[in-house]
Parts: sequence; C-alpha cells; structure tokens
Amino acid sequence: MAKVKLRVELNKGRRGIMLGKLAKIAEETLRFLSMVHRDSELSGAPEGWLAVNFDNNSVDFDCENLQDVEPDEAHRANRVLQSVMTNDRTSELAKHHIRDTTRRQYSRIASAIDPDEKVTFKVFKNGETEPSEAHDLTRTFAYEIDLQLPSSASYFGEIQGIIHAFYRTDKPRRLVVRDLASEKLVDCTFDDELYVKAIEIMMDPNGVVFIEGDVFENLATGCIESIKAKRFKLAPAFDESKFESLIGSAPNLTGLFTTEEFVERFRANAEHA
Repeated sequence: MAKVKLRVELNKGRRGIMLGKLAKIAEETLRFLSMVHRDSELSGAPEGWLAVNFDNNSVDFDCENLQDVEPDEAHRANRVLQSVMTNDRTSELAKHHIRDTTRRQYSRIASAIDPDEKVTFKVFKNGETEPSEAHDLTRTFAYEIDLQLPSSASYFGEIQGIIHAFYRTDKPRRLVVRDLASEKLVDCTFDDELYVKAIEIMMDPNGVVFIEGDVFENLATGCIESIKAKRFKLAPAFDESKFESLIGSAPNLTGLFTTEEFVERFRANAEHA
C-alpha cells in the first residue's frame, strides 16, 4: 500500500506567518486537495488530509491523505498533482480527467499571499522519505493558470430571487434580480411576449420569483451574471406547518448513509459531472 503525500512550505526564510493568512491558505489548499482526490478517483473521504511534521523555521509541514491506497492509485494522484502544479495540459490524464475547477482552485491558493511571496508544494513519490519534486505557486503563476481557463459558461438553468429593478424601455426588455443564492444582482433580459408575465411577478412586493432560461456564469467568481429568461414563476408562499410536517416523512431515503454522508456523495457526483 502507498500514501499520497506532499510538503507545504509557507513564508520560507522568514519568521512565521500571520494567522489569518495561514488559515486562508490551509482552507484553499484543502479544497484543492479534495478536488485532486476526486480527479484521481482515490478511495476514502476527499477531505481526509492530515497536516503533520511541522517545522518552525517558517511554516513547513507535510500533508498526507489519511487513506492508504494501491501504488498505482498513488502514482495517478501524483501525476494529477504534477499536471496541475506545472500547468501542463498535454497528457491524456490532463485532457480527460483533470477538471478546470481543480486548476482554478489551485490558483486560488495564491490569493492569500502577497505579490512577493510564494507557496511551495513538494511531492513525495514511491514511498520517498524526502520529496524530490518542488513546485512554487506565486500570484504571477496563478494568473498564468487563470488565463488559460474558460472565463464563462452558458447553460439552461434557473435562479431564484427578488426583483430589484425593471427597465421597461430597454431593448431587449430587462429586469435586475437579487439572486438569493449569491445575493448578487443579475441582469435578466426577456422577449416582448413575456412582458405581461414580467409585470405579474412584480405585483407581490415581497415575492420571490423563479426565472428559467439561458444562464451565463462567471467561472472565475462562480456567480451568475445574466440570464435570458424563457419562463417566469412566482414562488409559492412558505407554509411553516407544511414544512415541519415533512420532517421524518422519508426515513429510509438515504439508505445506509447518514444525511451528511448522502449529501456529500451527491455533491461529489455533481462535481464529476
């Protein structure tokens, strides 16, 4: 059996690191490693990474996956790490198994450091006691990664929100909606045949509206920027008593899994889609 492991070096050559910066780097690194775990199809929980062997020259530590895996699995994970950390896109693995979201998450680690700083990742291979491969992540390199990633995506979807503004004379006609998920303002354009329906959904001053259509998402921020509406619908009024009556109504829905485990598996499958 083998273990996927790498060393993280922060603020090398300096004394310590600000606690807030350390927390941010650790958070973004865990998200990245969880994505690598899924792209590599490793067994065990994607969040199962342990920080060990701290060195106080600056802030250095080893980060290892809790789950022992077969040597070929570890080799595959190391190849994924190498491809992302070198921004290599030429291999079959890079083209077909490494998601753009994984590469983007790696670049986000650099958002927590200053322009003159770097985070160094050193990868252990084949049971080495010391890593033999080092990769420096700087703000500049993170920018180079982002430049090669698609900046937006379009798909048919839905947003839920509250009408913020209505521009009846714009062509095409336009609403601005406060998205409940992100709390951001989203431009919503629609054709003239939806004009009457657009007026109807504004009759309730506190109403929440569902808008279906062609969604345009900024992949760098993960936020929806606009939607070309195909359908408007007011959300039904929330009935707390009906909601509470549903609690416990399907006790076997998650099978052998707890609710938390079931939701995590669902999210993992969605990210692979």
